[in-house]
Amino acid sequence: MNEKERMKKLIKIINDAAEVYYNTGEEKMPNIEYDKLYDELEALEKSSGIILSDSPTQHAGTDVKNNIAKITHEYPALSLAKTKDISLFPKTFAVRDNKAIVMWKEDGGTLVATYDNGKLSSLATRGNGIVGQDITQNAKYIHGLPLGLPFKTHFVVRGEALMSYKEFERVNNALPSDVEPYKNPRNLANSTVSLDAEKELEHREIWFHAFKLVYNESDYTVTRPRTFYGDMEFLKSLGFETTEHVLCDVSDIESVIREMSDRVSKYAFPVDGLVVAANDVEYAEAQPGTGKNPNRLVGFALKWQDETVETVFRKIEWSPSRTGLLNPVAIFDPVELEGTTVSRASVHNVSIIRGLKLHPGDTISVYKANKIIPQIAENISVAKDLSDAEALPNECPCCHGVVKSLVTKGEKTTVEVAVCKNPDCPAKHIGKYTHFVERDCMNILGLSKATVTYFVEHGWIREFSDIYHLDVHKDEIINTKGYGLKSYNNMIVAIEKSRKTSFVPFIHALGIPNIGEGQAKLFAKEYQYDVDRFFDDVYKKHDFSHIDGIGPILSECLIKWGEKYLEYKNTDADKPDMEIKKLLSELTFEKPELIEKVASSATLSGLTFVITGDVYHFKNRNEVKAKIESLGGKVSGSVSSKTSYLINNDVKSVSGKNKKAKDIGIPIISEDDFLLML
Repeated sequence: MNEKERMKKLIKIINDAAEVYYNTGEEKMPNIEYDKLYDELEALEKSSGIILSDSPTQHAGTDVKNNIAKITHEYPALSLAKTKDISLFPKTFAVRDNKAIVMWKEDGGTLVATYDNGKLSSLATRGNGIVGQDITQNAKYIHGLPLGLPFKTHFVVRGEALMSYKEFERVNNALPSDVEPYKNPRNLANSTVSLDAEKELEHREIWFHAFKLVYNESDYTVTRPRTFYGDMEFLKSLGFETTEHVLCDVSDIESVIREMSDRVSKYAFPVDGLVVAANDVEYAEAQPGTGKNPNRLVGFALKWQDETVETVFRKIEWSPSRTGLLNPVAIFDPVELEGTTVSRASVHNVSIIRGLKLHPGDTISVYKANKIIPQIAENISVAKDLSDAEALPNECPCCHGVVKSLVTKGEKTTVEVAVCKNPDCPAKHIGKYTHFVERDCMNILGLSKATVTYFVEHGWIREFSDIYHLDVHKDEIINTKGYGLKSYNNMIVAIEKSRKTSFVPFIHALGIPNIGEGQAKLFAKEYQYDVDRFFDDVYKKHDFSHIDGIGPILSECLIKWGEKYLEYKNTDADKPDMEIKKLLSELTFEKPELIEKVASSATLSGLTFVITGDVYHFKNRNEVKAKIESLGGKVSGSVSSKTSYLINNDVKSVSGKNKKAKDIGIPIISEDDFLLML
C-alpha cells in the first residue's frame, strides 16, 4: 500500500470514529489508538506533502448529523496545536512579558456561550468548529454557567462541559440492570448536554469550566494590556467556574507542568493533558495562524506521553454488580505504570473483549488513561482463531446462575454485555445492602462492603431488617477472624444510632433506580417528610410526574420498584414483598418541624455560618440566616478561617466555596445536618 492509499484508509477510520463519538457520545476505539492513527496520518502528510480534502487534520470535530437546531459560530472554535514535546515551550513563549499560563486540558465537550443585553442568548456545542448544536434550552441545568451578566454588551465565552468522576459513578450505579454502564465521564457529559429530555438533565450534574474569553465588546471591563490571567480572573468575578490555571514565568513552565501532572490523579474531573499559552493575549492573537489551529502563541495542547508497557494477559475476571450486570476485568502479569503496580484493567463489555480477541497468554500493551485508569491499548499477539477467546462467562461467578448476553443496537454501534439472570444472586443483594449503609444513606459505620459481603454469604443478612438484628449472631461475629468484640460493639452502636433517621437519607438508601439524594429531597418537600404517605402513593401506583423535577421517566422507575417491593400492606409476613414494611418497623423518622421545636433552647453563640446553594426546609437563605442569628450565631458571605460551618445541600459539590472549605478544613453540612444540630 502506497502512502496515498494508507492516508485514505487512515482518514476513513479516524473520521468514522469521530462521527460516532461527536454524534452519539460513544467510542469506536480507545483514545490512545485514535491518537496513534492521527499521528501516523500527520507524519504521512508531512513526508509526502499531500493533504487530502477530507483529512481530519484540517478540521475540528465533525459535522453534526442530528435533528437538533444548529448554530454557526461567530468565532470558529478551532483546535489548539498538539504536542508532546515540552522542550519547545520556553523559546516559543519568551515574548513581551515573558509570562505563560498553564492549565488543565479538561476532558469533556467544548461549549460556546454568547451573551447579549445582559442575558445568555445562545449556548452551542463545538460541532465541527464552524457549526454546532443549539443547546441553549439546557443552559439552566449546567453549573458554573451564569445565565446573566452585569452589563448588556456582546460577550462570548468558550468552556468545557464536564462531569466529575464522583457524579459519573453515581449515574452508573443508578442505571437499570439492562442498561450498560457509561464508559467514561467525557462520553456521558457530551451526551447529557445534548439531551432534549429535561427531566434527565435535571438529575445529572454537569459543570461548565470557562477556559477562554473569546470576545468582550465592553473594553472598559478589561484591564490593559489584556492578559490571559486577567481574562480568567475577570470571568471568575462574573460567576463563571474557570479551568484551574497557573500564571508562571516562561522559565518555570516545565516545573509547573511536572507539578500539575503529579497531582492529576486527585483532580475531581477528567483531564487528558495540559494547555500552555502566552499570557499576553493581545500580542499572541496578533500573530498569524494557519489551518485548523490558531497560532502557537495562543496555546499548545500538551498531550501526555502515555506510558505503555507490555505484559501477558492471563484471564477475564467477572465482577457482578447490584444490577446483575457482570463487569469484565482483564487480569495480567503485574507491571509498573505511572508510578504504581497494576495487574487489572476494565474492558467494559463483551464487545470490547471480542474486539481485542483476548486469549490467555497473549502479549498486550497497557497504559493509564488520563494517567489514572488502567486500560488495554492493544493485543500485540492477537490470534486469528477466536474459538477459544474469552468473551462470555459460562455462569455467574457469585451464584453460579445462568448468564445471558444482552445486545443493545445503537445508530452507529452495537454493544454486548453479560447479565446474571438470577434474581436472588447474592451479589445483587451485597450491592443493595452496601449502598444502604453508606455515609450519605443510613450512615452505619463498621459495615464495609467486605463485612456486608461476609454477612450475606453466611446468611445473616437476607433483607434490610436483618441489619437491625445482627445481635442474634453476636457469638459468630466476634469469633470471626479480624473482627472481635470491639468491632462488633462499634457496629451495633452505629446500627442503633441509624434507627433514628429522616426522609431523605432513608429514601436514598433504598437504592431505587434513578432515585438518588436529589430526587429524595424533591419527594420530601412534596410529602412534607411523611414517609407513610409517600409509600401509600407508591403502592397505589400514583403518577409522580407532576412533581417539579421528577417527570414521567423517574415516576415510572419508582412505580416499577414499588411493584417489586411495596405491597407492604399485605398481612402475610412470609411474603418477600413485606421487606420494606419490616424495615419501617425498625425505624423512627424525624421531621424538620419536630426538630425545630428543640431549637428554642439551643444556641449558636460563637459560631459563624456561610450559606450557599438552594434550601428546602426554609423558604430561602435569608430565612436560614434569620434562624441562625435568632440563636446567637453569625452569617458571613464568604468562607474563611473564622467560618465554623458551610451549609450546602450539595455537600459533594466542587463549587468554589466547597473547595475552599475543604482546603482549610471547614466542615460542610447539609440543611438536614444543620437542623439536627439545633
